[in-house]
This record gives sequence, structure tokens and C-alpha cells, in this order.
Amino acid sequence: ISASYGATSYAGHSEPTVAARALLRQYLEAILGFGDGFGDDVGSGWGSSHSDAGGATSQSSAALLTGTALLCKVCSILSRPNTSLATRAARACSTKMGIGVENASTASAKVCKIIADDLLSLALADPSTGMSFVEPASWLLRSCGLHAEAVEVVAGRMNDAESRNKAVGGASGKAGSAAYIKSPMAGWSQLRFESFLSSHLSDLWTSGDNVLADLVLTSETTLQLLEQNPRLGLSIFTSGHPQSEKQWDSTEALDDPLAHPTNPQRVIDLLKAAKPFVPLQAPPKIETSEKEGAAPLPLTSGRSLAV
Repeated sequence: ISASYGATSYAGHSEPTVAARALLRQYLEAILGFGDGFGDDVGSGWGSSHSDAGGATSQSSAALLTGTALLCKVCSILSRPNTSLATRAARACSTKMGIGVENASTASAKVCKIIADDLLSLALADPSTGMSFVEPASWLLRSCGLHAEAVEVVAGRMNDAESRNKAVGGASGKAGSAAYIKSPMAGWSQLRFESFLSSHLSDLWTSGDNVLADLVLTSETTLQLLEQNPRLGLSIFTSGHPQSEKQWDSTEALDDPLAHPTNPQRVIDLLKAAKPFVPLQAPPKIETSEKEGAAPLPLTSGRSLAV
């Protein structure tokens, strides 16, 4: 840490600043498990604490969260911010942590929240960056279990027509219309926003956690998706539903989508309350040779969504 780094010249500086050295030290200490103030579960570091079962253990979670958050911070303060790397790192961290929040310590979650707020402030200061800073911020929030905030951040951006119009390659139009421009750059298309949000909400719904299921049912974003893109919004609740006889045969009683004592009726009530802005597609023409029940139901009302 005390050495001079000529390699930092790629970022536009011949020598690292005092602030850069301090940030790098914190990052390496978090990664190696030598940091103070991040919780008792940091000390064992990454080397022997990861779980092979698909999620981070309680011993490794703090180091994983703080290390990823600090990496995102480093990426954001380069003279040429590397938001692509920040997004990949935050997404990988979220995948490793899983949907639940039991592995996120209070201190490490606070670090993620602070740095996510920093990234969002950069996006607010320069709307032309589009989702470049917002996406890694949303993944950081998801990593530490702040799912309501993560949904709100992306939905807020989706509904902010002024910011979207200023984004590089971005455009906005009337909600539910086809006036949005798909761009490979910083600006997201309407469909990409809706797909990102519906995927997140679907993950929460199929997590088996009643608190997260309640979040999905009470979120204004869920109702908005059902009304703007009915078929995609409906997939929030149907993506984990058995789709074939084989899948039904392998379903246990507790896995039955209708086994929950309250959720099915609440879902029906929510669907019936939706008022789709426009049909996703024109009502299909059913030919005489069409197999009965094969044609998709036109989702033009809350009642048809419930059916």
C-alpha cells in the first residue's frame, strides 16, 4: 500500500492520491478480512468461508458485501468510470448472497447502502449517464436485502421521463406505449425496465418468504407492470408455477402454488383491481382448426388477468 503505483497512470494520475490510497487500503482489508468495524464475521476472509451450496455463509457475507461495495465505489471515481465492471460485480454478489437477508450483517448492509446512495447521487448529477450508475446501485441494494429500495430506485427511473430523455441513447414516451427507443447505450428501453423489475419481483415471489411475498403484493410497481404490460406483469406470479404434467408430479404439497392460506386470494384481488392501459396484443383470431384452449386470452381487463 505504501509503494508508488505507476500503473495508476491509466486512470489519469501519475501517482495515487491520499484518498485513493485510503480507499484501496479499506478495500484490501475488507477482502482479506483484516478490517475493523465491519462485524465479527469478517476475520476469516474469503478463502475458507464461502459456501459450496450456492449462498454466502455468515462468515463470508460481510467481506463479500463490503468488498463488492468498495469495488463499485472505486469503479465510480476513476477518471473514466468503469460502471460495467461495477454492475457485473454487484450482480455476482447479489447472486451469491441469494434473496434472503439472513447473511447480511447490519454493518456491511450499511456500507452497501451508503455506496449505493453515492452511485445514485452521481446518476442524479449527470442524467446523461442513464442507468450506468443506477443499475449497480440497485444490485448492491438487492445484495444486502433492501429489495423495496431496489425496486423503488429502478421504478423511479423508469417513470422519470425527463431523466430518461437526457440519457445517452435514451428516450421516453407515454407509459404502456411503443414510443420508447431501445438502445445498447446508457438509456434503457421501456421493455428492459419492465423486464428487469418483473424478474426481480418474480424472484421475491418465488422465494418462499412471506415478508417478500407481501412486498410484491403491496408494491405499486407490481400493479403498474400489470397495467402497462399485462402479460409480463402476470409472469411475476406464474413463472414458478408448474408448466407440465411432469412438473406437477414432482411438486410436493408445500410447493403447491395454491397451498398458501392467503396469497392466492390476495393475488386474485390484485389482478381484478388492475386496469390495463392497452391490450398487449390484439385479440387473436381463432380458426376452426385451432385446438380448444390453445389461443392466448386477450388481457384487456383485471378480470381476464385473474382468469
